[in-house]
Amino acid sequence: MFFDELKLKLNLEDVVHFSVTILGRNAVVIEGVKNVVFSNENQLKARVKKCVVSVSGERLKIKEIGDGNILISGVINGVQYE
Repeated sequence: MFFDELKLKLNLEDVVHFSVTILGRNAVVIEGVKNVVFSNENQLKARVKKCVVSVSGERLKIKEIGDGNILISGVINGVQYE
């Protein structure tokens, strides 16, 4: 994937433990997820290496999950790090 190549080119392999890709207002991909802490139709919290990524929005759904990656769809209103 693009991010794996980017980490190699920038020598960030040991520094970057997760990534968040916002796909317009309709989807978010989080890579490096350890587990889902909380999920409902308005908010999803996922634990990554050193923090929790919180996605807020409307009609949020987990579309795909596996291998430390999660795809969330719905109306995305914000992403925060806790």
